[in-house]
Amino acid sequence: MKKPISIRWKILFYILAFSVVLFGLLWLFQTVFLDRFYENIRQNQIIRVASVISANIDDEENLETIMQKQAQDNEACIRVIYNYNQNISAGNQLGCKVDRLTQQEINDYIQLALNNNGTYLEKTYDKTTYQTIFGPITRQSSDTFDLIHTTVTWTVDPLTQDRNPALILVSARLTPVNATISTLKVQLGYIAGILMVMALILTWIMTYRIVKPLEKITDGAKVLATGNVDVQFSASGYKEVQELSDTLNYASSKLKEVDQMRRDLIANVSHDLRTPLTMISGYGEMMRDLPEENHAENAQVIIDEGRRLTALVNDLLDFSKLQAHQIVLKKDSFNITEMMQNTCQRYEPTLSKAQIQMIFEPTESLEVYADPSRIQQVLDNFINNAIHYGGSGKKIVLRQIDFSETVRIEVQDFGEGIPEDKLDSIWDRYYKIDKQHVRSETGSGIGLSIVKEILMLHGVNFGVCSKLQEGSTFYFELPHGKQKKK
Repeated sequence: MKKPISIRWKILFYILAFSVVLFGLLWLFQTVFLDRFYENIRQNQIIRVASVISANIDDEENLETIMQKQAQDNEACIRVIYNYNQNISAGNQLGCKVDRLTQQEINDYIQLALNNNGTYLEKTYDKTTYQTIFGPITRQSSDTFDLIHTTVTWTVDPLTQDRNPALILVSARLTPVNATISTLKVQLGYIAGILMVMALILTWIMTYRIVKPLEKITDGAKVLATGNVDVQFSASGYKEVQELSDTLNYASSKLKEVDQMRRDLIANVSHDLRTPLTMISGYGEMMRDLPEENHAENAQVIIDEGRRLTALVNDLLDFSKLQAHQIVLKKDSFNITEMMQNTCQRYEPTLSKAQIQMIFEPTESLEVYADPSRIQQVLDNFINNAIHYGGSGKKIVLRQIDFSETVRIEVQDFGEGIPEDKLDSIWDRYYKIDKQHVRSETGSGIGLSIVKEILMLHGVNFGVCSKLQEGSTFYFELPHGKQKKK
């Protein structure tokens, strides 16, 4: 497997790559394409000047002023010929090629413009003539040239309203930019060096502000992975780094809670397993060593403790399967009223010993759609919880309430109740309000956790309402069976 690259070197690579691309773009635009941009800009300038003059061609009073301003602002030469060879010029007349045009050249430009929808742009190079023994030789300069823009437009005579042709000639000289390009090349060399230095500095800053906190968080995560849940993550600077630090701190606190729950679970399960095992072992040895103790009552104690031990193991297995999502519900329509009546009859001997009265008076027979065996398990756990915490000499009330779409089942006891801030915690494994583990006489200690998993698997509403010194009411709702069959 290829070893991943450090973020430090990736940051350096990206910054250097950005600098190289930026420098390349500067080099292209400032050296390679500089003369082309320069020529295009000058072309657009003289075309714009010609448009301004054409728009004001009938303003005889201000035309010359407008021409002077345009010539000065755009470093151009302007010549207007109208009203039968009336000339107006603006700009440096000594250096303006349009002022030195012959009549034939003017006629040629007019014809070229007319053939091109009234405008024509030409690039003209300077020519130098040398006298030699063989005669005059003319050479064309390849560096310096003029752009000449020709526009043929019309003027309106204010008296006769006649339309007369007008010729607008605009020229601009383009000088070589070789010296400018050489200067820019030197400057770009310095810029390249500065960009490299800035890239290194920026990489160091980003490494210090981003990579260092991440490395510190990584070191802490490695410690956390070894099982040390007391590690604390601290980071500052960027929002994402701070959020990562907070997330790992939250994960660390949750792992600490899970570790404490694991310890508590082992301690509580060991306690609950040891007690019946001790009683089974003790009574078995007593019956073996003392023949007179070998009677039905002692054997029944061994049987009861064995059943309690089996119930604990079964609850632990059920809870493990529920959390691992290995339980598949077998839903069907069944009569919840009959199930509650049968449950009351089954608990009658136990309730008589504890002097607890169970009341269930159904108003009608109702069917629900759920897994019957798992709902029976929920009902048993709620009743066992009411027996254990309701107190002797009191009563337990079972109710079924028919809503429009569901049937609500309630199990109410009249014990000490549960503080409001503890209501969400009672569904945890082995949770005790007084924080002390007390072996249950009627359950395994994880009954409400199993109930929570079963009802969440059904996807139904459930909960508890409680008031101190008044008792608690546990409830859950199931959909109507007949509605499901339709």
